[in-house]
Amino acid sequence: MLPAIEAPAAWRRARTALRFVGLGSDVVHYDGLGALAVIAARMRDEDIAEIADVTALDGLAAEPNGTDTLAVLAAFCATGSARQAAVRVHRHHSTIAARLAHAEERLGFSFSAPGGRRRLDLAILLRHLRDTPE
Repeated sequence: MLPAIEAPAAWRRARTALRFVGLGSDVVHYDGLGALAVIAARMRDEDIAEIADVTALDGLAAEPNGTDTLAVLAAFCATGSARQAAVRVHRHHSTIAARLAHAEERLGFSFSAPGGRRRLDLAILLRHLRDTPE
């Protein structure tokens, strides 16, 4: 229990945590977000829309099979492996490799380069935050 005076702040924290649901977890605790809570609080939708990586993901999403490609990218970020991503999204690993190669071409960087997977993961996160209402 917390004092009633703290309820508005607790509500804001709960709503922030809720924005992260669907990124690999069904339950998210605000205290476990760390710096991600600051990103969610400070990044406006307009700012996120101007990020080239997010715009490129939007372009991928608009393509045929775009929703599936984004699921592949999220699975790749979560597992770090094309084969494990294939298992997660129930596709053949050669299909995953082709989708990853296409996405790398569209985004303009290698997911296997130093920081590449982190950059992709951040773009996916920012796009998710932009598309998830507060």
